[in-house]
Amino acid sequence: MNFNDFFKEDLILLDKNYSSKEEALKDFAKVLVKRGYASNEKRVVEMALKREAESSTGIGEGIAIPHIRDEVMKTSVIFFAKVNQINWDSLDGNPVDYVFFIALNPN
Repeated sequence: MNFNDFFKEDLILLDKNYSSKEEALKDFAKVLVKRGYASNEKRVVEMALKREAESSTGIGEGIAIPHIRDEVMKTSVIFFAKVNQINWDSLDGNPVDYVFFIALNPN
């Protein structure tokens, strides 16, 4: 499978306003389920927040790369969102402008 196959046109959001990373992840989960890529919103959010609890996925330079690998995903995808500065507890302490949410099925 080609890396570009993970990007889906219907999983690109631009100029989204969220008050927190939790709100963003909940919205991403809703979109993933609504568009048929995931089977359960609550599980997507639970897995993403579990990963965030290990260490922040805000890697710096305005970028966050939250990720999950779970059976909840029907299809492996990369969700992209251009957001209006969210505090993501990034490693460099700066807010996030771009989110690449990698959501994989273990198979």
